[in-house]
Amino acid sequence: MCAERGSCESKKQIPRRLPRAAGEPTRNDSLHARISLATAVVVLILAAAGWAGDFWREKPASAWTDEEALKVVRDSPWAKEEHIVQPPFTVTAGTGISTQSGERRGRSRRDADLPPLPPEMERPPDPNRPPPLPRREDFTQASYLVRWESSGTVRAAFERLRELGMEASAEFQAPAPRLPDDRYVVTVKVTRPAQPGPDLFDGMDLGTLLDRARLKTRRGEVEPMEVERSGKGASAAVHFLFPREVKGRPLLESEKERVEFEFEGEQLTLKSKFEIQRDDVR
Repeated sequence: MCAERGSCESKKQIPRRLPRAAGEPTRNDSLHARISLATAVVVLILAAAGWAGDFWREKPASAWTDEEALKVVRDSPWAKEEHIVQPPFTVTAGTGISTQSGERRGRSRRDADLPPLPPEMERPPDPNRPPPLPRREDFTQASYLVRWESSGTVRAAFERLRELGMEASAEFQAPAPRLPDDRYVVTVKVTRPAQPGPDLFDGMDLGTLLDRARLKTRRGEVEPMEVERSGKGASAAVHFLFPREVKGRPLLESEKERVEFEFEGEQLTLKSKFEIQRDDVR
């Protein structure tokens, strides 16, 4: 036996790690394997999403389902739903924030249901004090479907809907009444009316609509040559027809070009960008 307990404890042997057999994975090997597996899963998911999103490239229009045809005209590279959120104020130099709809209320939301104060107790307005920040519901919110109609894919989608007996659905998506060979056509359809406040096209005649629209391209900005309205109610739309040639040269000259449609309303500005492939232009 050991003379001293401390000496016995000092002689205790620390267990030694057993040697690893040949080919046995290490901890790092297992970690790398898990990372590789997770990466492979992510790649497969992204590939499946890309495959599903580009069905118009993988099969002919005659094989599209009604859901796929509707996706082309509602949510695709040629059809985009743009959301606008406009604050009820503007920023002016030297004066800070000023409202678009007049003097803001001085009472908080919590006091909205309380009876009004007598006139002698109301605090007089301070012209040097900026108005309070608006509430969320004071912001003007609206949504618009903007579609590049001069696309062979879009035309094929509308034709497919009619082949499937879905004429009503096709008309609800507000196709352009005509597609001249010398015009690029952009359709704008309200999907969520502006609340609160006037909508983008409210009270505008055709001349005003012409003056407020632009198509921005590599060659600069161009104005529409024509504008048309179609439909009523929820299927109403405005169609802008831009020239395909400017000063004897094609407006879109490259194989692939990015364009931006812009419409400036009284209070709202709508913008939508497209990437145009020459071989898809119709």
